[in-house]
Amino acid sequence: MTNQHPPTEATTAAASTAPPQTASIHDTFFYKVLSNPKHAAAELQSILSKEVSEAIDWDSLEVDPHRFVDGNLGNHFADILLSARVRGKRTYIHLLFEHSSGPKSHELLQSLRYQVRIWEKEKVSSPEEGLRSMTPILTVILHHSDGGWRGRRRFADYFGLDEELARIFGPYLVDFGVVVDDISKVNAEALMSRPVPPEVHVLLFALRFGRTGREVLLELPRLAPTIGLLLGRENGRLVVATFLVYMKKVAKVSETELRMALQETYEPALDPEIAALWDQFEAGQREGEIKGQRKLLKNQLSQRFGVLSPQAIACIDQASARELEAMGSRVLTASTLDEALGRPAPRVS
Repeated sequence: MTNQHPPTEATTAAASTAPPQTASIHDTFFYKVLSNPKHAAAELQSILSKEVSEAIDWDSLEVDPHRFVDGNLGNHFADILLSARVRGKRTYIHLLFEHSSGPKSHELLQSLRYQVRIWEKEKVSSPEEGLRSMTPILTVILHHSDGGWRGRRRFADYFGLDEELARIFGPYLVDFGVVVDDISKVNAEALMSRPVPPEVHVLLFALRFGRTGREVLLELPRLAPTIGLLLGRENGRLVVATFLVYMKKVAKVSETELRMALQETYEPALDPEIAALWDQFEAGQREGEIKGQRKLLKNQLSQRFGVLSPQAIACIDQASARELEAMGSRVLTASTLDEALGRPAPRVS
C-alpha cells in the first residue's frame, strides 16, 4: 500500500521522518522495535479487542515516516504513525509511548493535538476542494510508570458533566477514546506469554522492569530463552545490545552486575561482538546529544543576538562537548555574541 498523501514542504515543520537526535534511550528502544510493521502488528493484536483486531487488514500495515510529537515534549512522549486498511478504508493507528514518570492529567489533549496535525497534513497534501472525508485515527498508548495509568480514557471525561448534561450536550462535544496498554503492574509471566516476537518481549520486559536494578536482576532469568533466541539472529543481536545499554542507563545496573546475572545463560550476550555494538550504540547516543546541544544553542543565540553569521555557526559546529557546555552557561548572561561564544572581542580601530 502506498502513501496516498505524500509529505509536502509545508508539513515538515509539524513532523519529522526519524527519531529526534535528542531522543532518550526509551524512544530509541521503542522506535527500533515497534517501527517494524510485523512487531507493531503483533503488539497491537495482543492488546486490541477481538472485534477491532479482526476488522484490520494486518497485511496492509505500514509505518508512515512522519512523527507528530512536539519537540518540547520529546522527554514525555514518542510516537509511531501506522496505516492499514479497515474494511477497505485507509485508517491510521497512532502508537504513542508515554515514558515520563509521574502522573499527568492531559494526555488525551496531547493526543487530540496530534490527531489534528495529522488531518492538517492530509489537508495540505490533498488537491481536493470542498468536503472530503478524513482518515480515521485509532490512538494506542503504551504506558509504564511506578503508579500505573491514572489518566482519562475518553476525552469527554475532561468536561466533568453530570449524567443529564452529558446526555444533553454530549452529541455536540468533542469525544474520542484511546486504547491504553498499561504494563506498569503486569507480572513477568504474563508479559512473556504475550503472542509477540522476541524483540517485542525484550522491549516490554525492559520497560516494565528496567525502572529499578534490583527488580530487573531478579526477573532476568525469565528472559533467558528469548535472549538466546535473539543472539542467533543478525538483527536480534542489535536488540540485545540495545537492551544491555538500557539496563546500564535506565536500570543503573553495572556491567559487573550484568555479568554476574548473565554468567551462565547470558555470557554469549557479552561477547566481543556485542560489546562492540554496545560501544557503537553509546557513541551514537552521545553524538545525538551533542547535535541536540548545538541546535538548542543556535536557537538560543539567534533569539538573543539575531541571525547568526556563518562564522558564529562554524564556531558552534566545531566546538567540543565541553566548549558547548560552557557556551550554554554563558548564553543568558553574555552581553555580546562573541562573549557567549567565548571569542575575543573584535578590536576597535
